[in-house]
Amino acid sequence: SARLRATSSLVHRRMTSTVGISQYNAQYHCTVRNVSWTLVNEVTVEFLALGDMSLGRLQDPANSTLSWPGGSCTPARCRYTHNERTSCIMGSLIYMQVPENAELSFVFGGSGNNGYSRVQLGRRRDSESELRSAPVENHLESVGISRYNDHYHCTVKDFIWAGDGELTVEFEVVGNMSAGRLQDPAASRLSWAGGASLPVSHNFTANDPTCCISGYLVYQGVPEAVDVFFSFGSGGYSRVQLRGPSGNTAIPSSQQSAFDVVPTVSTPIVTAEEIAAGKPVCIICMEKAVNATFVHGNTGHTSCCLECAEEVQRQRGPCPVCRQRFTTVIRNFMP
Repeated sequence: SARLRATSSLVHRRMTSTVGISQYNAQYHCTVRNVSWTLVNEVTVEFLALGDMSLGRLQDPANSTLSWPGGSCTPARCRYTHNERTSCIMGSLIYMQVPENAELSFVFGGSGNNGYSRVQLGRRRDSESELRSAPVENHLESVGISRYNDHYHCTVKDFIWAGDGELTVEFEVVGNMSAGRLQDPAASRLSWAGGASLPVSHNFTANDPTCCISGYLVYQGVPEAVDVFFSFGSGGYSRVQLRGPSGNTAIPSSQQSAFDVVPTVSTPIVTAEEIAAGKPVCIICMEKAVNATFVHGNTGHTSCCLECAEEVQRQRGPCPVCRQRFTTVIRNFMP
């Protein structure tokens, strides 16, 4: 249908936006995912660097060089959305005082003979019209995080309604092999009251189960008038609530990446014996003990583990029990 073709065109446009690869060898390489002029002389380079520890830890992105005839510079600022030097680093590098019309090139990890190849970025004048006409995409913000633990988490970067119940989810999942290889993205579920769905197709832009997988999952038969949730992989990851096609959402996109905040405690998992004995379990992840209260006015609901409650707070969602807006989350200390 026309809607499906439009969605396929949009996904293709976004998936083919990679600028180039700064490569050391087959196991160590840095993908330049996007380059943008944010101010007159300021350039932002979005990157994803991967390695497998066969040659040690990844080089420091803060030493990555942007160069042009007669000059070069290192980043003035760095922002990382994932920083695991043993396997995967991704984020953005911001360069200042870059000449506008010079031919630019990028080398990951350092200047000189550091082993990584050079990526030609071209001139601003060559791509300026394209940059101005391209829609602004939310690269640093995200819809939410489907989290397994501090080292394994899947960022839902965006989602696209194509109509007729078709939903495409753009994702990026990372892990550090401390709990083994990443789960299969094709097992990721969309769920709603009374139903669930697995992807009918997928397309990966990066596929290394030892550290990082990214791409798109396409679902069909998704109802448009109910709350829809995404959970990565086959089990153990938390849920992310998605907007409906009208744009309404119970949990808006956060202005702060969930990678910036690490849970301060680790809530224990409730055993089957404890559940049988009546011990409450978190209503979101359905595995950890209940130890957090959503406070709204003079009342509160104690229904989740602290990690899930903090995730709801980061995403500015409502209390999961009564749907009221809450003012804070507090940790409960049980005797």
